[in-house]
Amino acid sequence: MQLHNPLGLLGLLSIPVLLWLWRLSATRKEFLIASLVPFEHLLPRPPQRRSRLLVNLLFWIQLAACILSACALAQPAMQRHQAKTTLVVLDTSASMYAKNSGISALSLAKRRLNQWLATKPETEQILLMTSAPVAPVLPRPQSDKTTLVQALKRVEGSHLSGNLASAVRAGSALLRRRPDKVLVVTDELQPAQLDERVQWIGMGRPLSNVGIVAASIEGTFCSPAQATVLVTLQNFSESNSSARLTAAYGAKADTVVAEESTTLSPWARQTLSLTLPAQNTRDFVELTLHAERDNFDWDNKAWLPLSGSSSSSMLLQVDSPSLKETLSEWLNACPAISWYSQPKPDAAANVVISDHTNGLPDSATLLIRLPVVPKPTLSYWVTSLAHPISAYLPPIGFLAAPISTVTAEAPAGTEVVSALFDGMRVPVVVADEHAGIRRVHFFFDPSRNIDSTLSALIFFNSLRWLANETQIKTAGESLVQSDFHSGSVQVRRPDNRYDSIESIEGKARYDKTTLAGLYLFTQGKQNTYVPVNFLNPAESNLIRHASTWQPLPSEKDDSASAPLVLYPLAPLLTGLVLILLLLEWGLHAWRNQKHPKSKI
Repeated sequence: MQLHNPLGLLGLLSIPVLLWLWRLSATRKEFLIASLVPFEHLLPRPPQRRSRLLVNLLFWIQLAACILSACALAQPAMQRHQAKTTLVVLDTSASMYAKNSGISALSLAKRRLNQWLATKPETEQILLMTSAPVAPVLPRPQSDKTTLVQALKRVEGSHLSGNLASAVRAGSALLRRRPDKVLVVTDELQPAQLDERVQWIGMGRPLSNVGIVAASIEGTFCSPAQATVLVTLQNFSESNSSARLTAAYGAKADTVVAEESTTLSPWARQTLSLTLPAQNTRDFVELTLHAERDNFDWDNKAWLPLSGSSSSSMLLQVDSPSLKETLSEWLNACPAISWYSQPKPDAAANVVISDHTNGLPDSATLLIRLPVVPKPTLSYWVTSLAHPISAYLPPIGFLAAPISTVTAEAPAGTEVVSALFDGMRVPVVVADEHAGIRRVHFFFDPSRNIDSTLSALIFFNSLRWLANETQIKTAGESLVQSDFHSGSVQVRRPDNRYDSIESIEGKARYDKTTLAGLYLFTQGKQNTYVPVNFLNPAESNLIRHASTWQPLPSEKDDSASAPLVLYPLAPLLTGLVLILLLLEWGLHAWRNQKHPKSKI
């Protein structure tokens, strides 16, 4: 036991005072008030002589109240080991939305957990964690069943990838000790070997599914009215499945403008091409998949911004006069591109075109490394067809252009175009992506070549790849929208719920993109739709779902070294004092009714 305020024990000095008062008040005078009568005649008529101490039940009640009050002031607390703690991990990843017999796996998981909570011991502490995102449902462990049931009712799934191992590690860190038991509720297959502390509750069964696993917009970058959509479908089942893919413009998507049908073999992956007709507005295209043996809805939709969207802007920062003149002519000939040559303080460019080798910006960048010798060199060019920048480029050919032969400056990445001359192979176009930032490096001067058509095609293909990185968003990524006034911005989520965020310096940032669909940013009369996609083959695979479980670390039993919990006793002691005072009052009232003139 510990005393948080030992000075409170000085309250025990009230005991001698109580004894002295009772000794002085031992007279034959009658009294009517239980607690104050012993001291009633002290001042008006002091006793003439001291008498021996006469005690009764009232004295013992007052003595106990004094002792308990002093102990309560000392704030005692008992040290005890923590109650049994169970870490419950609920899988809330996208695959839990899959339906079996019309009921989602997440709904079934909640039912099973409610049944388990009804049978748990009253003292058992529960920490409830979700796996997508990894977060606690309640800030601390709870033993109250009603609180846990209400918290479980508020849990919702997401369109994110879950990680059971991360949830267990995070939950153990919040508990600051190894949990006594781990309960996992998931649709993942149970591992062959489990720790004795782990209880695995599997939900559902393997289900067939067909889904969209990748999508992109190809075609002429400078003609947003026309585009070609490449969509990759995969059949996650053991049987053939027919599939039909449709495309429609805008948020309403009420008119199908293109469609394509195919039959997918078991576990086959196929890319379909849809050519979109001309349209006058800059918007996005909605893709919808209709397939047989499909048990998962959220991978049947995709939303892609059309190239040249108004949300894309480019900054041209070059020092070379000839390069600036050539690139300005190319950009002006492309009506789908909004570009400027001076940085704007109220807006950030999505793509930066620069010939500066120092101080790369933290955004998508096309870096042109000008050769030391500006003389064109005829070389044999080889194109790698495995990268989007190589679209419409010939696999081999000759080109006369100034090329930088300083290969030590080449970054790690994909060599999209290489040049062969004088027995050497040097990179011409290199694309790399690091920490979510895309960059393209030119090792030639596009303003001083003979065949400007091929150079312009490489240039626009590179801009298209760089711009798509900033436009296509998937669930879990932050959304940053510009051109707002300072103040509140309303965000309507795909589940028709609203969130309010603040626009700072014209930018509104929204981070809770846990669902795929259309997010509507509204401020005044300004409405901006931002599509968020679900493109996740791992979550779409409902038969061979990749496991995210890891065995628990083999640690020694830390129950003896677990932190002790202090249970304060002051509230209990204070309650006992109140009970004694009520008992004293009741005793006095009973005696007054039975013997109105009697002495205590």
